[in-house]
This record gives sequence, structure tokens and C-alpha cells, in this order.
Amino acid sequence: MAPGRPAPPSPDTIPATPSSGEGTTADTAQRAHIAVGLRTLPRQYWLLIAGTFVYATGVEMCYPFQTLYLNQRLGLSMTSIGVIIGVTLFAGLPFQIVGGAVADRFGRRPVLILAICAGMALYIGLGVAHQLWLVIALFAFPRRRSAGRSTSRPATRW
Repeated sequence: MAPGRPAPPSPDTIPATPSSGEGTTADTAQRAHIAVGLRTLPRQYWLLIAGTFVYATGVEMCYPFQTLYLNQRLGLSMTSIGVIIGVTLFAGLPFQIVGGAVADRFGRRPVLILAICAGMALYIGLGVAHQLWLVIALFAFPRRRSAGRSTSRPATRW
């Protein structure tokens, strides 16, 4: 301990206030209630959460590399790339409605499998595309992320 500094208070003298990290009795009870609720969720829920996390992480990790590829290999400006990606994401909104209707009619599992396979195929296509028109076609039809990911979102809801 440095000379001239007071000793820190002992743990017995620190009051249990919400600011000290202890929380109130109501906070503790609420946390316990949430923990009990999470433990009662079925195994399928946790598998769905884990799969969604892995899939979303993989898709989101592609964005930086996708922009670099489009900029360095195909010579697109970053503004053009931003517009293409932004329009693609915005265009995906109506597909969530379509995805919900399709999931209601055919079931969630087929919609999820089809959407994930479509997303993989379109990313593979983007990886082998060396011409600008082919990249634009991949982004526009069937809207790479929009048709795949947005269509599957309603199927992942419980």
C-alpha cells in the first residue's frame, strides 16, 4: 500500500446497495426467477439459439470481406457497395412476411433448411463471381441475404 493513502474499507463495512453490485432483494428474486425460467426451456430451443448464433455470426463475418472483394477485385467504390448492401437489406423486409406464410404452410424446418442452403449457395456464387454483372445478379436475384435470411426469420420465432 502506498504511504499516505487510507486503507480500503473491509467488506463488512460496505453497505449492500445496488451501486455496490449486490442488488436489492427484489433484483435477486427477479434474477432467480429468470434463471429458473431459462432452465425449463426445452433442448430444441437451445439448439435453435446455438444454430442461429453460429449462422448469424458466419453471415455477419462475411460483410467486411465482401466489401473488400467488391472494392479491390471488381473496382466498385465503397459508396456503391454501401448502396448495394443497404438496398439488399431493405429489400429483405417483405420476405419476412412471405417467410412467415411459407413457414405456416409447410413447417419451420423446411423453410430454415431451404433458407440456409440458399444463403450458402449465394455466398459461394459471390465467391466465384469475377464479373460485375454476375455480382449484381447475385445481389438482386434472389436477393442473397433477403431471400435466405429474412425468409427464415419468422420460422425461428417461438
